Amino acid sequence: MKKIALSVMLVLGLATAANSTDKMSQVDDGGNGGKTLHIAVVGPYSKNDPVAEQIRMATELALEEAKEYISVHFGWHLDTVTIDDEDNIGSVGKVMRQLNNDPRLVGVISASDSDITMALVEQLSKEKIPVISPTATANKLTDRGFLNFNRLTPRESTQGVAVSDFMQKSLSVKKVYVISDKTSSGDDLANAVRNHLTQDKVDVVSFDGVPDKTFFAPTLIKIKNYKPDAIFFGGGAEVGGELLKAIRDADINTPFVGGAGLDTPVFTKLAGKAAVGSYFSTVVGPIEGYAYADDFIKNFKRTYKKEPTGWAILAYDSAKVMIKGIAKAAVTRDTDLGKIPGPNAIMDGIRSLSAQDLATGDVRFNKNGDRSGTTLFIMKVGNNLDATMIRKIGAEQ
Repeated sequence: MKKIALSVMLVLGLATAANSTDKMSQVDDGGNGGKTLHIAVVGPYSKNDPVAEQIRMATELALEEAKEYISVHFGWHLDTVTIDDEDNIGSVGKVMRQLNNDPRLVGVISASDSDITMALVEQLSKEKIPVISPTATANKLTDRGFLNFNRLTPRESTQGVAVSDFMQKSLSVKKVYVISDKTSSGDDLANAVRNHLTQDKVDVVSFDGVPDKTFFAPTLIKIKNYKPDAIFFGGGAEVGGELLKAIRDADINTPFVGGAGLDTPVFTKLAGKAAVGSYFSTVVGPIEGYAYADDFIKNFKRTYKKEPTGWAILAYDSAKVMIKGIAKAAVTRDTDLGKIPGPNAIMDGIRSLSAQDLATGDVRFNKNGDRSGTTLFIMKVGNNLDATMIRKIGAEQ
């Protein structure tokens, strides 16, 4: 199959760049009369996690929409495979065995948390398999310079500045009690908030690590003694929901502010009515926060008979970036588009991609794999336990 006309390149939004020394992948046809490519979606699927499920559905939708075009112009067949990480860092070995045993694998969309994603990225870097995350926010994921990792979500350090500014401007804080659940992303965000508040002369009265509810009692005593203007929590919904419920049960009515880890129904389910009036910053907004997502929203509803969330929109764009990066590598790598480019070319195709037609807007990555221009949101939980966007913030990384 010879190189297609320039118009096809323009439809894909491709530029020119590739690694000429990269060897081509040899992928069997999988019984489809052409070469089969697998993009794996890894996440906590045995836990019935609602965010992970939205990510899986959106990734499958992106691949389904691209199948005919990719088949006609490249002769490839696109499929997704779903792999359960059991929401357990100890399961990474099992996940890696499944990935390594798939000769058709060309990329991974990670619905896993930052710690699991970090372990996967490190292992997959040895085979130069690209990973794109619509969820992982820990700073170390891009600080370590892995060429096979890119993400559409902002770093915790970027989120920390946004939420610190919100607390100062909207809550008029002078004293803040900062708590982390001691996960990588929780520590990153809590540290970023502490550092930015301290820089702005706000008194951080305490900085506590609270990995589970056995640590709640001494923290509650300290909060009562310090009487902060706000409590900031960096971490996941499981600890955050139970912590907020304990705070309210202890008759502490101090404003509670969290990060993107609270952006899941798990938080309000665990906290119950205690969640009413709480705030959290998030790296993904409600669907109305994305001006270019109308077509995706309609297609998602038609396909799944469900409402998409912002996580689905980010996952959809992550999958489209993966597909476009692979296609870009093929267009620029060889005159025979039937050949599947090797891992070096695919990694370069993704990292150097500039896409302007996505649901979340333009996507470009900086040298570390962070999205160059990003958006954050501040949410407030209402009486019906639904979160409403109260602020939208643009940021450069």
